[in-house]
Amino acid sequence: MSSTVQLKSRLLARLAETGRPPIPPGMDTCAVVRWYQRNKYPLLSLAQEIAPWLTEDDDFLRCLAAEMEWFHTQREEYAAVVDAWRREGIECLMIKSAGNFPSFPYTSDNIDVLVRPPHGAAARDALRRLGYVELRNIEEPKKYLFRRFVDGRCVSAIHVHEQVIWLVGFMDEDALWRRRRPAADDPLVTVPSPEDAILINLAHACYENKRLRLNDLMRVRHALLGARAAGGVDWAYMERVASSRGWSDGLAFMVLAYDAIEAPLFGSSAVPRVQVERFERLLRPQRLAWRALQTLRGRRDVDLPLYLPFLFCKWLYYRKILTDPTQPLAQRAIDVVSTLLQGIKLKSRLRFQPGAVVALSGPDGTGKTAHARSLVAALQLCEVDAAYVWSRAGSTGLFAAVTRLVHALTRVGGRSVATASGHPSPDTVSRRRRRLTYPPVRFLWAWLVALDQLVTLGVRVWLPTLFGRVVIADRYVYDTAVE
Repeated sequence: MSSTVQLKSRLLARLAETGRPPIPPGMDTCAVVRWYQRNKYPLLSLAQEIAPWLTEDDDFLRCLAAEMEWFHTQREEYAAVVDAWRREGIECLMIKSAGNFPSFPYTSDNIDVLVRPPHGAAARDALRRLGYVELRNIEEPKKYLFRRFVDGRCVSAIHVHEQVIWLVGFMDEDALWRRRRPAADDPLVTVPSPEDAILINLAHACYENKRLRLNDLMRVRHALLGARAAGGVDWAYMERVASSRGWSDGLAFMVLAYDAIEAPLFGSSAVPRVQVERFERLLRPQRLAWRALQTLRGRRDVDLPLYLPFLFCKWLYYRKILTDPTQPLAQRAIDVVSTLLQGIKLKSRLRFQPGAVVALSGPDGTGKTAHARSLVAALQLCEVDAAYVWSRAGSTGLFAAVTRLVHALTRVGGRSVATASGHPSPDTVSRRRRRLTYPPVRFLWAWLVALDQLVTLGVRVWLPTLFGRVVIADRYVYDTAVE
């Protein structure tokens, strides 16, 4: 077994004792922190039980400080959202949180919040009033993604769900709302019941992500242990919900996969043996699923994230659609076609967006470049095909190539005729001005610059917009005219 795998095994073996993965002394903290971050595991949880040696580790403390800042930024933004919703009588439920500390899921790509369908439009309007931008280019049915930007930086991403859905529904929505509960550690957060948290996190790992992270594992384990301490896990409820939406085999596979990972990493499993045997009997007739489970069980080393076979997860997904008893046969056929097309669109990153040019013009030192680059970064984060283009008369295109050639040919003694700052010397500028006093030279120079800029902008700006790209132009035709 490699040293990295041994490290992770030793870290995870302690989870059974403390509920949180500590970092033992003598290990490469940077590598461990990166591993936790790949698994979306919150360093704030580690910070509750820091060993004395770790408080002196600069790498860990730097990463922890960054996460704490991000946690507080997102939570403050979310507090404003919850306050605005409460004023309008809108309830919300944080669907992927299981209530383990911190229950506010700041390590997620976005905050997944469920609202009741009649409140969906009002909830989205409230976000717009708070300055959120709706990302309509990547929306899915019953799911609406909003981002809020401050100084070009995204400070909050809220994914508003009207249903727990990954193109098709998976849960008993009425029961989900009835069984909700407040999080023990955060008054802002309302979380699903332990059973619903298990269902949502396992379904998301299988049908949406196709991978099981440490964070998923810890949420499920927290829900299992918490429900067991409170009187027992309602396995019958979970089986009934999965069966009612056509994914009994998916639930059985994911619980058994979870058990296969949890037992060797923690030394024991929170899934009762009788329940393991029941799910094995349910899954064994499904040969493909049973083989996938045996392959997982036969692995000597289990690392996280655990990537699940893509085609196998898709097979489970379309079995779920075709056997969903809540939908008539015609609707199931429509769902198969629509989800297949939507999946192709998402995976191919096809975005049928109109092209556009956003131009920033003005004198030097006014912040054009900083604003342009921030705008490009924001658009790309929103999955808009965007590019940054800088141009200036006489400094781009053919003129730039000619200028470089002239500079190379006019080196004197191996040194360019220029000032230390890299700008042309005063003598050079004077010679240029004298040459441009001649009307024919000035006329020819102006037209050459104009044609050069037309070609440059045509190739780098206008042509890409025909293929749907948004081009952020740092200087544009008005600047060329001024030059």
